[in-house]
Amino acid sequence: MEFVDQFNAEVLRQSTEVVNFYTCLRSDGFYSCYDRFDSLTGAWALVTFFAIYSFVFSIIGSNCSKVDQLWSITPVLYAWHFYWHDQRHHPDLPHPRLLAVCVLITMWGVRLTFNFWRKGGYGNLIHHEEDYRWPILRKMMHPFTFLLFNFSFIAWYQNILLFLIAAPAFEIMRGERALSPSDY
Repeated sequence: MEFVDQFNAEVLRQSTEVVNFYTCLRSDGFYSCYDRFDSLTGAWALVTFFAIYSFVFSIIGSNCSKVDQLWSITPVLYAWHFYWHDQRHHPDLPHPRLLAVCVLITMWGVRLTFNFWRKGGYGNLIHHEEDYRWPILRKMMHPFTFLLFNFSFIAWYQNILLFLIAAPAFEIMRGERALSPSDY
């Protein structure tokens, strides 16, 4: 039970920090806030932005596959966010391990993005192909229930998963900086 209490306290703390980060952006500007808050808060602020983007544009375009368009892009952004944040706070300390991870995640993301683009997955901002599962579920569920499903699972849960794909970069950022034989 202690772990659950600690987890809940950390979720509440991070949620408060994300709100504080966005409040700071309105008054102090991006760079000032980016430097003031830790990298994890910045990453959760990005998760929040992408989840809200996914939800709002799924309603505007009647298409719940906005997250599909982010699937290969956001892990790359999260990894480079950790690298950039580390370099802003430690400009004289290179981090080759984190750089190597960022390059590998970028290569993976470029490959996935190219394949998704090649198959017409991006369309335009509003109109693009929707995953075949969402219209089926939309017909099976009450509209309000589907709206809650869209908000919680499609927009939030999947964006959290995308963050978790890049989360090892956060641990690498906090760990040993030098490359070691085990990294190869």
